Amino acid sequence: MMWKKYLLFALLFPCFALANTSLWNYATIYQQNISNKNTYRLITFTNTKLNKTISFNVASFTQKHYRALLVDQPNVLDYFSGLSVSSNTKKHHAVLGVNGGYFTPNYAPLGLYIINHHILSSFNRSELLSGIVMINNHGQLFIRERNAYYKNAKYAFQAGPFLLRSNGRYIKKSKPFTDRRTLLATTKNNHILVISTTPATLAGVSYILKHYAKAFSEVGLKNAINLDGGTSTAMTLFFPNETPLVIPERLPVRTVLMFRLNEKSALN
Repeated sequence: MMWKKYLLFALLFPCFALANTSLWNYATIYQQNISNKNTYRLITFTNTKLNKTISFNVASFTQKHYRALLVDQPNVLDYFSGLSVSSNTKKHHAVLGVNGGYFTPNYAPLGLYIINHHILSSFNRSELLSGIVMINNHGQLFIRERNAYYKNAKYAFQAGPFLLRSNGRYIKKSKPFTDRRTLLATTKNNHILVISTTPATLAGVSYILKHYAKAFSEVGLKNAINLDGGTSTAMTLFFPNETPLVIPERLPVRTVLMFRLNEKSALN
């Protein structure tokens, strides 16, 4: 409903209400509560010299006011098997769902993959899979370096590359290929950001996260990691009393990362 109008406006008229910066101009052009503690924002970044605009759909979850989980679809074989991210999100009574980790052309998990404490796929030392997304028994999500201990995780999967590391390092060069991206970030006060972008390079997104961190969080960002993107990029977000935001995947995905509101968050 309203978010669709703002997204269309951002794409057609990217210079609306932009902040003055030296390279990228940015603006939060729409904001909506998911609950009293969790929010959604649509942020656009425009670079007039490069003639580029990147839009970021950002869902922010406050520590202890969400419960994350992974849903595995082991029988996905083609576009007509398995459920979409949107259908899975609704089925599991989650408020947000995005595509999860990487998988091979035959939909086998690529790298570490843990569902309900069961290791379904072993650790992979590929440079691409530089981090681990872990969820504990309380549903709290953590982004860790790949040498982190993971065997106590309820859910876990490898992802990468890191777009922003805790030591401040970011991707300065990448292939010029642009595509939609799904990523996770942690703020310095431990909020979790779930982000879906319009087409961009990895280096472009990484640069923005590094140099414009306060556009996403006033306290700054601790780290950020890329999930499988491109044709897998998907996000479904259910707002109270408003049409859901649905960014559909172009090809089916095996893993769906979901966020539910915990009972206290839903009631307060």
